[in-house]
Amino acid sequence: MSRAFIIIVISSAFIIGWVGTSLFLRRVKKCSLIISGSVGLLIGVFCFIAVCLFVVSGERPDPATAKISAEEQHAADRVEKIKRQFSSWDGSHRSLEEYIKSVMNDPNSYEHVETRYGDFGEYLLVQTTFRGKNAYGGVVKNTVKAKVDLDGKVLDILATD
Repeated sequence: MSRAFIIIVISSAFIIGWVGTSLFLRRVKKCSLIISGSVGLLIGVFCFIAVCLFVVSGERPDPATAKISAEEQHAADRVEKIKRQFSSWDGSHRSLEEYIKSVMNDPNSYEHVETRYGDFGEYLLVQTTFRGKNAYGGVVKNTVKAKVDLDGKVLDILATD
């Protein structure tokens, strides 16, 4: 909040408390101007102090909390980075799909079935099941397991079925 805004709020609380109480006491209790003004002044001071305490006691970031937030942000960024490697349409791993198509007999026959992955810190293990035509033209189901880095690059093909 800006300083001017805080000053306006505090001043308003003071004036409203003072004038409001003075008018209320004069109308209801038929008090003298001095008594109602004094009580109004006390209420105004109380409102002033209450607003000051409210503004000053605003939540300040705790360094430990800020560190946790930074760690949480890092974890969220990591999850997002991993998530971007996979197609939102069918869940296939983009780089692994490109690799599979590059070694297939008929890349146009590629049909994604399922992709699963495990996060192992430095790398991901990705398993993709797909259908495609073999050398004889028959459609077969295959599975490829690969080690993939956090940027999505295929590091190693571990198994093919």
